Amino acid sequence: MRIKKFAVFVSRRMADDGLLVNFEAGNLQIISPSWGQYKGRWKARALNKKWDRFRAQKAVNGVSFVPATAGASQPARPASTTIDEGRTGQVQPETTENIENVSSRPLKRKRKSTSTTSANATPVAARTFPSSSLFTSNPEITSTQNQPTTAPSQPTNAPSQTATTFTSLGISSTISSHLSKSLSISTPTEIQQLAIPHLLSTSHDTFLRAQTGSGKTLAFVLPILHALLSLSDEHYKYDRTSGLFAIILSPTRELAKQIEHVLTKLTAGTWIVPGWLLGGERKKSEKARLRKGVNILVSTPGRLADHLETTEALDTSSVRWMVLDEGDRLVDLGFLETVGKILRTVEWRVDQRIKKNKKEGVLERSRLPERLVKILCSATLKGEEGLGALETIVDPVFLKAETDVLLEMDEVDHVFTPGQLVQKAVILPAKLRFVTLCALIASFAKTPPPAKMIIFLSCTTSVDYHHQLLQSYDIDMQFFQLHGSLEQPVRTATLNKFVAVEGRAVLLATDVASRGLDLPYVDFIVQVDPPTSQDDYIHRIGRTARAGRTGQGILFLLPSEEEYITALASHGAQIERVPYESILADGFGKDWVNQATSHQLHAEKWVLQDQEVSISF
Repeated sequence: MRIKKFAVFVSRRMADDGLLVNFEAGNLQIISPSWGQYKGRWKARALNKKWDRFRAQKAVNGVSFVPATAGASQPARPASTTIDEGRTGQVQPETTENIENVSSRPLKRKRKSTSTTSANATPVAARTFPSSSLFTSNPEITSTQNQPTTAPSQPTNAPSQTATTFTSLGISSTISSHLSKSLSISTPTEIQQLAIPHLLSTSHDTFLRAQTGSGKTLAFVLPILHALLSLSDEHYKYDRTSGLFAIILSPTRELAKQIEHVLTKLTAGTWIVPGWLLGGERKKSEKARLRKGVNILVSTPGRLADHLETTEALDTSSVRWMVLDEGDRLVDLGFLETVGKILRTVEWRVDQRIKKNKKEGVLERSRLPERLVKILCSATLKGEEGLGALETIVDPVFLKAETDVLLEMDEVDHVFTPGQLVQKAVILPAKLRFVTLCALIASFAKTPPPAKMIIFLSCTTSVDYHHQLLQSYDIDMQFFQLHGSLEQPVRTATLNKFVAVEGRAVLLATDVASRGLDLPYVDFIVQVDPPTSQDDYIHRIGRTARAGRTGQGILFLLPSEEEYITALASHGAQIERVPYESILADGFGKDWVNQATSHQLHAEKWVLQDQEVSISF
């Protein structure tokens, strides 16, 4: 209410005194009005008198307000610079692009230590474009020293250099031939050498833990395919109508689709037919697929639980293998209840089938396991802790491909990452995160193609925002986005396009892309928003440096998050700290200060011009 009265009074006083707004009054003699001419209540009269004194003092000191318009006269200044007095008083570079955005408001003068200024002071020029102060008033970064850079060690998730082959492990020559022709794989990795003979010879529940990119999917898929292909004989031939023998659960649709794609390649020319059930797909089409017959089913937990309750064509009584890929994720608070319900339902149906056959004297015509075998695998599997609700898992065997790491005790929280993976962290103020990301992309643009980068962000809104903003720059590469709010056909098409790019491409994603995905030519992982757990960190950087290839992961941290590095290091992670100045210099060159400012100004201009972005952020 006071502001409104003040505005009305200013308008009335200007009209009464014949004053024009924003014009210099000169050295006129100011006669203080008498108290009697002020009208209204006591507070209004006191405010009016105070305003008149303030205006009179400014006129005596020779201070004028000059509008920053095209026709206003400006003091002589170099054409290449302007002063941002509204923020820091720092000299900023002036560009032709910024001159178009001229501020029309009066100059906001810098605060002085005294209430008056010298009568001979030169009026300060109004700024001619909005500018950003990136490199001032930033929080102090205490850890500026780099840790000694250690050369990457030998690859620890590459195929074995020994003469071991898949055939020598017990896999049929048909499957080995498909591996060589379709996937260009001829030598097993360490986890495959451990898991394949074990799964072929026993029916124990099994946990598999190995580094990201070490081939855990083939470690459980190959024994299942070998066992199924060995069922047919001269008396009985199996086909897609013979029943469902294996179910593979995946926490994400993208990973489920990837596993189904691998199965399709490996089963080409055989009687085995893989299928999938994914959220976001048409249930009518999935039911039709189940009625035709599926021998190996890949699914997400929610959709499988739905079909178990509503689809009569889904007969799970013949299932002998239940695989939980990324098992630690499937038994956390988000999936534990659903997965436990699925295991209990499937195991009950399997037990009923086995009991019925024994009662009727019907012998199994095959060498299938006599019980439902559960297999859990992940790079961050901790063991049996957290699996209390999965009471169907009995006396599991824990296979770990970590023989090169000697620990004083069985530290389940130890970080195991590929030895050839270079891990870095940069500590920087919040307002420098975007321009530092732009510098990393500029450096990535110099990488010989084909080359891929994945940028992890915390939420879908942030992915959408950065995807649109980065596309507004003149960058010679393709940008893609992936998050859970997109329709499933869009998510599938995005991954397919990203994989198919033969040049340089950048994928901005949430954690839906953090687990299990094997995307070719991914050399850089940037975590703009740090993950909430150590396991998520391992899986994010695990999208690079796969199967013996090199890779690099960079983590962005705020000054208040420096302890994040210490926490990871206490569990065995080797992370090198790099200053953000070096990243900016590598990406933008010697003129990195001006280049960073230019990128920030472009971002601010883009946000101000886009009404939807301005409202959302």
